[in-house]
Amino acid sequence: MDHHATIGRQRQRGYVLLSMVAVIGLLTATAATSIGETALVRQQSDKNKMVLAKAREALISRAASDANHPGSLPCPDAVTNIPGNNIPNDGIADLLSGTACPSAIGRLPWRTLGLPDLRDADGERLWYLLATAYQDSTAKIINPSTGGQIAGYECTENAPASPAWPCAAPRLVSPALWVAVIFAPGKLLPGQNRDAAHTGDVLQFLESYNAAEPLKLRTAAGSAHNDRLSGITADDLFAIVQRRVAREVQSALSTYLTTTTPGQSRLPVPAVQCTSSTLCDAAPLPAVPPATARGYLPSNDSRLNQIMAAQNMSWFDRNHWRNTMTYTMDTRCATERAGEPCGMALATASTPPFASGTLLIGGANNAVPSGTRAIISFAGVSTVSGGATKTRLAFAIQ
Repeated sequence: MDHHATIGRQRQRGYVLLSMVAVIGLLTATAATSIGETALVRQQSDKNKMVLAKAREALISRAASDANHPGSLPCPDAVTNIPGNNIPNDGIADLLSGTACPSAIGRLPWRTLGLPDLRDADGERLWYLLATAYQDSTAKIINPSTGGQIAGYECTENAPASPAWPCAAPRLVSPALWVAVIFAPGKLLPGQNRDAAHTGDVLQFLESYNAAEPLKLRTAAGSAHNDRLSGITADDLFAIVQRRVAREVQSALSTYLTTTTPGQSRLPVPAVQCTSSTLCDAAPLPAVPPATARGYLPSNDSRLNQIMAAQNMSWFDRNHWRNTMTYTMDTRCATERAGEPCGMALATASTPPFASGTLLIGGANNAVPSGTRAIISFAGVSTVSGGATKTRLAFAIQ
């Protein structure tokens, strides 16, 4: 046997094994890198979802808690420049310019909302677009009839913005228009400049926004469009805001009940119809009234008006809330008769005092409990994305 040939073959096998080990190592490293990149992308996506959700929740809470303008939202942080008080990009909402926000788009006013300095997964502050109809100005009438104005459109990543923005064949993302949108702008893209001189230039941060079509947003995300968006619809707001409004009306009616003197009606009589969004005059009940009466909270009841004024509810009529809700009462609460105590008719009515599918707040399993003197009910608001399901809300006064 040729000793040198044997050694050569062994060396060749060794080289092959080394090559295989190198290839396996390269493949393992590549797979590990791919897994690492996937995990990083997932972490970034989760971070963006989290900060957008926090901002969204804070805005809805702000709309519900506004003392004199329920449903309104603060101006974006963009233009107001008062050194030492309120400057651009400091997290404080712009002051109104006349009766409107000076800019519909700007940074999220995180300080005004009581939030920490929220940043997206790339360390960028969030941006915020607000529909004109929902600005916190007394010139704006905001109630459940106030629709959204901002539309989001889905486009393929590389779809050209031609023949018109946002792209050649856009698909509407949601049938319900948004009242506000929060943006996570993502990392710097080619052609953008985010130096100190451009911190307020929306085009250096957002690819989904076009100043020429400010109410049409391009929602596609990818290598050339990396914005992440979260929209708020009117239903999103009023599912919470209606509860706040109902609590204040409940409080006013409860005060009415507890301050009644002998001979006075224990509750206001409903107005059968409204001649305007603020005028709903009630007429006296007939001598033999029906067991229940349904209509609107009356505008011509002086006691009720005084109570609402004392509760600082001037926003109620200023924003035309009166005819957005139905007021149903047990008529025995207006003219109590012997053996017929106030608070029995609604629980025993053969016809339900609110529409089927209504969620009754203050009832047991949606049944009207004995002792319910009146009910305030609202038309449905969507509680799921897309507006497919509507939940009607009703509130019992006991």
